[in-house]
Amino acid sequence: MTFDKPNRAALVEVATGVVGGVAVRWSIGELLTTVAALVLVNFLGCAILAAIVDQTESASTRRLVGIGFCGGLTTMSGAAVAVAQRFDTGNWSGGGGLGLLVLLAAASGFGIGASLRRTGLEVEPK
Repeated sequence: MTFDKPNRAALVEVATGVVGGVAVRWSIGELLTTVAALVLVNFLGCAILAAIVDQTESASTRRLVGIGFCGGLTTMSGAAVAVAQRFDTGNWSGGGGLGLLVLLAAASGFGIGASLRRTGLEVEPK
């Protein structure tokens, strides 16, 4: 398998977005409980991602916001760990409830973001 040489500008765009997304996620985590933060960051990340999907023709914006920022902001792996910790302690309803809550929040965020996109939200001026 061969790979093309990475585009340095694209890597910088993604990395810049990741730093911003992680900073926002960390800030939210400092302000809220773990559960509330997991729900909120996944909701917001999915809403933002849905709002920009197919909305922008700029590959740079998609890399910066879609891959970088939303990738740094969301944390399904963090949610999976929190669910597993509850299961490990025998808290089946807490683990199942948290897993369902995070998935519903992410799906709701995606739905709201898609609705914004359909109503004409402009990510980039034309």
